[in-house]
Amino acid sequence: MQPEVLFPNRTHPNPALKSRHLPQELQLLLSVATLATFAGCSSNTVVPVAQDAGQPPASVPGAMCSTDGITVCDQTPGSRNILSCVKGTYAVAGACPELEPCQDGLYNSEVACGPNLYAISGNLCPWEQVKACSLDLTKVELCTNGVWVDGIHCPPSSCANVENAGCVGTFCSNCGYSTGDLCSFSAGSVVCSTDLGALLECSNGRTVVYQACTGATKCVQVNQNGTTVLTCQ
Repeated sequence: MQPEVLFPNRTHPNPALKSRHLPQELQLLLSVATLATFAGCSSNTVVPVAQDAGQPPASVPGAMCSTDGITVCDQTPGSRNILSCVKGTYAVAGACPELEPCQDGLYNSEVACGPNLYAISGNLCPWEQVKACSLDLTKVELCTNGVWVDGIHCPPSSCANVENAGCVGTFCSNCGYSTGDLCSFSAGSVVCSTDLGALLECSNGRTVVYQACTGATKCVQVNQNGTTVLTCQ
């Protein structure tokens, strides 16, 4: 009996393109950080060059930031850099690909470069199960308990904004998973491994091998009696 085929659709809209409410926990975190910033201000507060004392610092490398773990675009003219707030200071974490300008996402949790969302493992995120690409495109970052974690490992594929019959949204480009990746699809469902060498199922929140493809066979989609299934062929 063939297992049910999983088409893992993204359950949340692109957070960089559609407004959503910030969870209370992150609202409280940001509110406390903001109050702490104002409470610490004094007549000898250091303000970045060309920045009014009454305005927050610009998002540029070396500038002050109030909340560790946020992710923003570098506001330096012409820059494609992606910044992370580390110990109260913005640091360069990576850069958008050439010809893809950086755009801030909502609530400073991720950025958009062209069609892809990018996030940094360990940084803050606002909505459970939202996905974004790692800066090197080797992983799908998954928002878990308010923090980005490495959810799916893509090589030899890569992370992308995917729109095909197998998956829609931020996934590995061939819709695959690697063994041991985080998963939440139902029992009886299977996915291809990213190297197409096996069918994987979800067990206790992690992907495990359901069937290894032998010889020259690979994991593929086929039509059986009007139903699309995954098999080694």
